[in-house]
Amino acid sequence: MPEYSPEREDTQLSNQSRASFGGAHASIDGGNQPQTPSKPASAAPTTFAGVSKAKVTEWRSEYGDDRVKLLSVPIGSERQQFIVRGPSKGEYDRYLSEVAKSDRNFDRVNVATRNLFASCLLAPDIDTIRAIWERYPALTNTMTEPVMTMAGTDLEVREETF
Repeated sequence: MPEYSPEREDTQLSNQSRASFGGAHASIDGGNQPQTPSKPASAAPTTFAGVSKAKVTEWRSEYGDDRVKLLSVPIGSERQQFIVRGPSKGEYDRYLSEVAKSDRNFDRVNVATRNLFASCLLAPDIDTIRAIWERYPALTNTMTEPVMTMAGTDLEVREETF
């Protein structure tokens, strides 16, 4: 699907208004060309991950605009939507503690990562996400990356001079 562009819409509308008359496109020589059927405009979605815009606004007020992310991942021919928030200091500390206790046991690290994600998941319910993880186990890390980013893992630290 092409991206929305106001300029493109204006051009399309002006071309249609110049060329259409009486339900058919009139040519310069007076002949009629069949009108191409237009695709009905799709209605704007009223929910994301099963949640209303009002609820998302409420979460953004509670956690901060930059601490709530609306995300999706391709699952088959669909996109699974999910909403996460950034972890609190306590949640992140608990994650680090679980990883430290893992003694390089990857199953324990994976459980710690899933627990962090689950604590930050706002929508949909965790059972929906667990079903996805069963089918696509590597998505645990991929889906948790935005949570880690909100925890500050991607912030740039620079050496400064004074």
